[in-house]
Amino acid sequence: MIPPVKLIDRGKINEAAYSVILRNLRGSALVRADNMLVYGSMRIIEGRIIELIKEYGKDTVLAACDELIIRAREAVKNVISKWKAGTYRAERASDWDGTTDKPVWVRLALTVKPEEGKVIFDFSDSDPQVDFINVPLGQVWSSVTSGLLWSLPPGIPRNDGFFDCMEIITKKGTVLDPVYPATSASQAVVLGMEVTECVQLALGQVVPKETPALWGRHVNPLYAGKRRDIIDPRTGSISEYTAHTFHAVASSGASYGYDGVDGSGSSPLGGAMVRAPVEVEEWYIPYRWKQYEFLTDSAGAGQWRGGLGTHVESMNVYDPKVWQPLDCLTMSGNADGEKFGSEGLLGGKGGTKTKLKIVRKGKSLPYRTFDLQYLKPGDTLVSYSGGGGGVGNPLNREIEKVRLDALNEYISIKAARDLYGVLIDPKTFKVDVKATKALRTKLKGGKERGGETRRKRR
Repeated sequence: MIPPVKLIDRGKINEAAYSVILRNLRGSALVRADNMLVYGSMRIIEGRIIELIKEYGKDTVLAACDELIIRAREAVKNVISKWKAGTYRAERASDWDGTTDKPVWVRLALTVKPEEGKVIFDFSDSDPQVDFINVPLGQVWSSVTSGLLWSLPPGIPRNDGFFDCMEIITKKGTVLDPVYPATSASQAVVLGMEVTECVQLALGQVVPKETPALWGRHVNPLYAGKRRDIIDPRTGSISEYTAHTFHAVASSGASYGYDGVDGSGSSPLGGAMVRAPVEVEEWYIPYRWKQYEFLTDSAGAGQWRGGLGTHVESMNVYDPKVWQPLDCLTMSGNADGEKFGSEGLLGGKGGTKTKLKIVRKGKSLPYRTFDLQYLKPGDTLVSYSGGGGGVGNPLNREIEKVRLDALNEYISIKAARDLYGVLIDPKTFKVDVKATKALRTKLKGGKERGGETRRKRR
């Protein structure tokens, strides 16, 4: 647990301190390259700011910055001023903390003050700090910001003016404000994701048509180990590998008027995710991908359905003649959602939950979230990620969209009937329009059901 240390001072790298840090990291060369990329970008930005000052003068540049902040503040306050005043509550939980086998809860009380153009996010009632998955304040601010921005009009600047319109309250010693030496890892994709989910569920009570349903939980088992069959020519030592493949990740929730995006990843990724080609992964690490597909009936049903979950299987093909115990491991510390799937809004349903397992000689071995397991040659790692939540009553979904989803095996014929009230011939995929209309009328029963009762406004 390394405290903050200044690595570069006036352009000079503190190599002594930097070497201590790099020697305690996996992939130190990659980390250094990443750090230097950030530093190089900062130098470029510095040069551009100096050019602006030389061309327009310091006072003009500062006045322009102030104007950008003012405009952002006014834009956000204008939106919040139209929201209904009140306190809105939501809670979401992670599966466990990797040590104590019980859920870890994040609880939010969102207070909307339209007269001030301000929103207050109070997480004080969240669980006491635990092992491994605590989230420090920086990540809390990032996760809240993501959830809030998704309910605001596009194009609003992210500067001090935006942050002037929000306040975050935490309690020292809780999972969202841990005290040293509490540990913290996988911040964004574990409890950080639960923070965003609470923001979505709370804002879903304020502006449901502007708020997306919850995304599927993050699932991305890490592959790491040694390659005794490959000698690094640069060092003469056994090659080592670490791979975050992002093949198993989930999908986004639906938004009012739009289906979720299939395979877009979990909410901390925000859709900005690039997967390496499977062929590259197979060249780099001793695994072969046997299956890689969307999961039928994984998306949360709705007038606009959530994105689909994924089913991925990869087999360890390490040469058994050179393999030794502990050579190949997989970690699921950045996976969540075995106990809690996504949720929908405005009557939409939640998606499926996460499932992980290891298949060894035809038998399934337990492999759960926040876990570490060693693999043998021939083992297959299997993951099922959950789908995103739906928005709106599924019985109001366009019949043709339901038919196409069934045709593409996104949903089953049974789900088309039971969830969407659409009767489809399994051979011709033609819809019985008359029978469908009668079934939908019967299933609706004259009522449009809303969301879950425990998220009532108080």
